[in-house]
Amino acid sequence: MSDTPESPETIYRRRSADFGVLHVATQRRSRRTGDVGLGILLIAVVLWAVAFLRNEALWFVAAGLFTIAFIVTVVRRNRLNLAAARYGLLATINAEGIARLQRDWSGLPKPTPSEPTDIPAGPR
Repeated sequence: MSDTPESPETIYRRRSADFGVLHVATQRRSRRTGDVGLGILLIAVVLWAVAFLRNEALWFVAAGLFTIAFIVTVVRRNRLNLAAARYGLLATINAEGIARLQRDWSGLPKPTPSEPTDIPAGPR
């Protein structure tokens, strides 16, 4: 490993690229999980219909298991969506760091006022 430290811009660029890749990959996994969840839901609906028509315990157990599997996929997809949003935000933060280092002020978001300006100040 080299003794020279990386420049801040190099670090920002590497992190922005890494988080961008993670963002896209996590979004892809989330979509795949959603597709699997839809398939599980359809199977669960069919199993519930069969269970009520045949009135046999085995069908109810199978339908219940597929319903639980569907709930697990929903929870998993929600967690993946949160992770994807986090990675996207981290990629944006690092891209803004690059813009700051390059003094590219147009590449930064506009600041939002912290207080409303139309409210008069209190007594002095």
